[in-house]
Amino acid sequence: MLLGQPRKAVTILEHGLAAWPAPYQRDLGLNLARLAVAHAADREPEQACAVGQEAAGIVSNTWSARATTELRRLPALLAAWPDLAPVAELRETIAALP
Repeated sequence: MLLGQPRKAVTILEHGLAAWPAPYQRDLGLNLARLAVAHAADREPEQACAVGQEAAGIVSNTWSARATTELRRLPALLAAWPDLAPVAELRETIAALP
């Protein structure tokens, strides 16, 4: 993402998450949040919302300031799709995070 290549970021993150060790839930939440941001930057709002909701579920149970910061980037990245129901739902979920 830092290099402005969200599609590559999606591929790399998906590959890494495929073999993620179950005990590391907090880091899983962070990396799912990063994947959601990459999907949003790659103009894939439905994928961004689905992954963002998954990340938010983990974050609400494990609390991670870094993951929350990543998730809070999503509403601005998804602003181009205000009429999509998943976007509105994700905004509400993110707003409810501590």
